[in-house]
Amino acid sequence: MGRRRPPSFETLWDRHERLYRDIFSRALRRLADSRRSEDEDGISRELCPILREVCFDLYQASRREIRPPVWESPKVENLKRPDFTCALINVQATTYEEYVMSLDVECKRLSRPSTAQWNYNREYIENGIRRFDSLTHQYGKEVPSGMMIGYVIGMEPEEIRQEVNGHQTKLLPQNPELEFDFAADSPYQTEQRLRRRATVPETFKLIHIWVDLRRGQPGRADRIVSSAGSFVVLR
Repeated sequence: MGRRRPPSFETLWDRHERLYRDIFSRALRRLADSRRSEDEDGISRELCPILREVCFDLYQASRREIRPPVWESPKVENLKRPDFTCALINVQATTYEEYVMSLDVECKRLSRPSTAQWNYNREYIENGIRRFDSLTHQYGKEVPSGMMIGYVIGMEPEEIRQEVNGHQTKLLPQNPELEFDFAADSPYQTEQRLRRRATVPETFKLIHIWVDLRRGQPGRADRIVSSAGSFVVLR
């Protein structure tokens, strides 16, 4: 019997992306019931133990080791790092640079401007999406996808979407518009397919997850059981 061929990097990354997309979605849903801070770093700080809790629950269900996302904040001045990193050990690596690959996650508040000089929804574009195609930040370098988290702390989500798309049209006109299904329960998800100019690879998927933190969300059961190696949520 021949040896099984190890999965390709594309297969490994797809599993990695789907896992952490699910972890953040579960954690953000729980965060909506408990969030206290208004500050961006404060919200992310509150999210950290919830992410660890979700990873532990998944481990208990599957007995599969799952590394919690690493919070990179408070950010050191001039250190260009995303808010969270989710490392993948690339068993297909041929160089040490390829051995650890990261799903990068950037978090921004979404709301009305706090002052005439500070516009949250513009920041989502200018110091959020733009960092995934930037010579200085290079978020998502050498990997197929990354993630933006939007903490909705004011305004209706549809109003925010229109404003964010307006700022994007001015600042990053080459990017496709964001489209969400706000009829679904929060957190809301969508994807952008980007053609990057300053960072490789050129073709890139940017996942957006927005969570409504304006008010507590209705309580939900979030018990996890394993079924044939997959994760199932019982609601």
